[in-house]
Amino acid sequence: VLSAIAMLVLVAGAACADDLLRFRVTSSASGGRMYCYWRFSGASRTVQAGDYVEYDVYINNNVGGLGGIEIVNTDGGSWRDSAGWADQNGLGGHPASDIRSRSYLRWYHRQLLVPSSVVGKTIARWDVAVDGTYSSDACLSAQYDNVKITHGGVTVLNVYQSGAPQY
Repeated sequence: VLSAIAMLVLVAGAACADDLLRFRVTSSASGGRMYCYWRFSGASRTVQAGDYVEYDVYINNNVGGLGGIEIVNTDGGSWRDSAGWADQNGLGGHPASDIRSRSYLRWYHRQLLVPSSVVGKTIARWDVAVDGTYSSDACLSAQYDNVKITHGGVTVLNVYQSGAPQY
């Protein structure tokens, strides 16, 4: 794993709302395989069948492994490798997934049905993430907004909508 400098900032901009989260990471001078997961919320919910994780994402770099969210349960298990964890267009929920076809230089609304393996578990934390192979000194960034869980089309948990993130 290469060293990286990560920053999570609150910015105002032309987004889905007045505030958004911007996650920016700079890879090492040698480039290569890198991952960086950064907690932004501890919003908790015991997951139910039929729940969806939804969020808006905009990536600034034409690379894979950017724009993902990781969710970790109170039992320490993470969602990234859960079978069936994908959005409405079949793009994987693992932060290393390549979503640039939908989100490079444009806003993309993701709606991911919670995997059956996490139903009944309780969420402990939410991370924004970069997870891939990058060139030397790459400055990668993504913006996130309107992170929530919905059930039956109704918001049941607002994780991030505006203002300063929890962490």
